[in-house]
Amino acid sequence: MGQTIKPFWKRIKVGVCSVLLAGSLVPADMLPRANAVAQNSIRVALSINSDKYDNSFDTVNLTGKLGELAFGFHTASGFRPVYQVPMGTVIRGSLDNFYVVAGEANSWPEAEALFQKLTAAGFASNIFVESRSGRNIYQVVNGYYETYQQAQNAANSIGGLGLGKKVAGWYRLSTGSHPTYDAAKQAADSIRVKGYDAYVSARQTATGINSYEVWVGNGATAAERDALKAELGGKGIQAVPVDYTSNYVMFKQDAASETNIVHHLFTESTKQELVFQAGGNPGVIRFEEKGLTYRGQLILRGYNQRLAVVNHLPIEDYLKGVVPKEVSTGWPMEALKAQAVAARSYAVRQSPTKWVIAQVDDTVWEQAYGGYTWEHEDTSQAVEATRGQVLMYNNGTPENYNDDYVVSTFFSATHGGRSADATEVWGNAVPYLKSVDSRWDSISIEINQEPDWYRVVLPSGMIGYIRHDFVAKSGTKNNLGLEEGIVKDDSNVRPLPDISRITGKIIGTAKKGERVVILETRKEYDDSAWMRGFTATELQNRLGLASPVTSFQISEQGPSGRVRAVSANGQQIRPRTGDEMRAVLGVTGTLFSIEATGEYMVLGANGSHSAYPAARTQGQILHAVSGSGTVAQVNGANDSFVIMNHQGTTRVATKDPAFILWGGGNGHGLGMSQWGAYGMAREGYKYDQILQHYYTGTYLTPKQ
Repeated sequence: MGQTIKPFWKRIKVGVCSVLLAGSLVPADMLPRANAVAQNSIRVALSINSDKYDNSFDTVNLTGKLGELAFGFHTASGFRPVYQVPMGTVIRGSLDNFYVVAGEANSWPEAEALFQKLTAAGFASNIFVESRSGRNIYQVVNGYYETYQQAQNAANSIGGLGLGKKVAGWYRLSTGSHPTYDAAKQAADSIRVKGYDAYVSARQTATGINSYEVWVGNGATAAERDALKAELGGKGIQAVPVDYTSNYVMFKQDAASETNIVHHLFTESTKQELVFQAGGNPGVIRFEEKGLTYRGQLILRGYNQRLAVVNHLPIEDYLKGVVPKEVSTGWPMEALKAQAVAARSYAVRQSPTKWVIAQVDDTVWEQAYGGYTWEHEDTSQAVEATRGQVLMYNNGTPENYNDDYVVSTFFSATHGGRSADATEVWGNAVPYLKSVDSRWDSISIEINQEPDWYRVVLPSGMIGYIRHDFVAKSGTKNNLGLEEGIVKDDSNVRPLPDISRITGKIIGTAKKGERVVILETRKEYDDSAWMRGFTATELQNRLGLASPVTSFQISEQGPSGRVRAVSANGQQIRPRTGDEMRAVLGVTGTLFSIEATGEYMVLGANGSHSAYPAARTQGQILHAVSGSGTVAQVNGANDSFVIMNHQGTTRVATKDPAFILWGGGNGHGLGMSQWGAYGMAREGYKYDQILQHYYTGTYLTPKQ
């Protein structure tokens, strides 16, 4: 037998980052982890009630897409199934907690009416099929709740709808164990014909062998269970309280429709893990609530009083669902490879318990992950072409790998032309996160084919932006030599070239046939080139100041030019981190300049001058004099007007203090720009060159 050789990067310890980030500003993944790269698989939280968000479900529906679906438990020797269903068969899963019985019906239409009434009121619901005394009873329930009191509170609300409000739970009795599922089911049926709710439960013994028990009842309290025990004893059925100290899964029947009865599994709600594994090539499981299919195993367990779903799979398979979500199929191969290495390096840096029950989640909190559903041939090829490769920082000499470590490969869509330095984000230096040129970011505008917008002056004097396809250039110019156009169809006018909820509000309408003056052409809002406007009051509210903002300037910038501090009304505002700066201003990045549209100087005929907006606060209202001597407010009642200098350059100014932030980049700006990687790859750079450009002083481990 040949010698087993561990991958190169798994033989290297993860060293301590040479500069730790202080206090609360330490990003979790920058902390040292001695075993951060010592795994071949990864656990991904797909549905979880975390301290960051709650995207959990009461019940989940799982299906084997290309083969049978088995479920069971992890043992020392691996996965041990307790039962399996054919390909395409749905299995439902929930936590074995308290629930509310809203009503029972003898027919499906009656049950469905109860179900619709319950769900219409916002209560998660299921319809169980209970077989009692030889006939089926449809039981409509709401749940599931970790505590009796939570269930009782829900029951009181449901009772207010005119529905039942009985609380049920997990206080049950066991009538004994059986060697097979079929034997246990036959025993359970013999109890059901006597009018009792009985279920098959599979559990794992100390030796790892499966055993099957018959459990009776759904008591909400120990007193209810004990009363049931006495009743059963009177009919010659011996039973003892269920022992919940070992892994188990209990089978109920759930009516997906009148003719579709499926297994509904219940598992312990605190620490037990119920594992699902599919057959087929590849073995993939459909998670209906997410609308996605996943390789590997899906694990159901309780966490923070809710049902959590975790995907456990080989890390290379995980990456095949990350790369096409983080970038796009069809990108240059070298950019896809760079993303694959960055995603792999980021993943192996994360603690196995970062999310307590998982290493990462499937959102942009970590890395976007779409599972098998999102896989594409070229993105999977990029993963395979870089199999096992991670990015290392050389903390010593090339000959002494013991001091080297896997880097935290932060990345974002675009950096706006230059990446950030770690000091601008956290206040502490990180040796491989330096500010570097990212001039390729602007390629996103070309690739995404962002449309042009015209900044126009309407006949009413209103100034705003209109999409270029709503205006036809007339080929004429006005008296000031500015281009003119004709509105082709009624069009909304916006303050900025964007239709988003935040910056693209509608300020007016341009009517078909109107003649407009075209001041400039700009591309639609893009992460590589964005803008955000504020009135004096809006900025006051954002910054929490006592009065409207009349002056607003950048007071400190970092190595990349990102803004570290601003001054508003002379007051210094310096958030602790770049993320806090973004949150304070409500912008996507901190690489921006400020245009104060309310600042300008008006010169008088006798050499006097008035500086706005200060002059306006002193009661000086700006007026214009026409050629005939008529005096009126500049541009009438409109808030903005056009200034032209002696060189014919125009500028839009506002009568009141207002500010536009012209920026670039989306996010922290650290590490690799994904659009920058695209642009570099298109210019012929290889993936290792792209990575080493964005992560200073790093090198790649060999392929595996």
